Amino acid sequence: MTTVGDSYAAGRSERPRRIVFAALLVSAIVCAGLAGGSITAVGAPSAPTCRSGQTLFASGAVRAFQVTDSNANQEAFVCVSASAEPVVIDNPGPAIGVQAYNFHIRGARLGFEIYDVGLGMGGSNSEIGWVDLQTGEVAIGPADVLNDPIGYAFAPDGTIAVIAGTSCEVVAVLQLRAKPFADVYRLGSPRIVFTAHHGGLVHWSIAITATTVTWRTVSGTKSSAPWVGSSTGTTPHAGDC
Repeated sequence: MTTVGDSYAAGRSERPRRIVFAALLVSAIVCAGLAGGSITAVGAPSAPTCRSGQTLFASGAVRAFQVTDSNANQEAFVCVSASAEPVVIDNPGPAIGVQAYNFHIRGARLGFEIYDVGLGMGGSNSEIGWVDLQTGEVAIGPADVLNDPIGYAFAPDGTIAVIAGTSCEVVAVLQLRAKPFADVYRLGSPRIVFTAHHGGLVHWSIAITATTVTWRTVSGTKSSAPWVGSSTGTTPHAGDC
């Protein structure tokens, strides 16, 4: 039987040779690095660039993409131009699947939806937001009470108006909240301003000004609702849909 003392004694005769070998190996790595003009840490992850990952959306110089690292962690990014630094729009952490979709450029902003789902026993989370294509600013808000598909538009200040749902549809507003709010979560919860229990709304007809949301129906009727000062609140069932 080998004791702790025996293991230590046996190891002592091997340590000098291992140290010498390690020193030679380090010297070889350093010399190789100097010869190549740089030294790169072994195993150091490289930061994503605007050419990294899987493309989710591309229009002109604007590109959205997803990256999965060596630990299977997923993140979603947007590049507002080929020379810009990638802007993070979703990095939920380990063991969470990322889905970023429904990208559309509306004016000077790129809108998107995010759906995160735990890969183990975790739940899911839905969000909607935008990236300012001039400044790179990001704003995100909750969308769990809204049913896909979603059409959206942006007010001048970045408030989002949406039409969401299928057979029963809602018109809702996610108001941009003043800073400081934590990180990018500056959009408030959806506030329902109109419910079409039998559907019939044209999703991408949605538009919003500083005071009013407008849309039209499949029959061509134009409708509107004020959103500033409205007392209508969010319900757990998105306007009873």
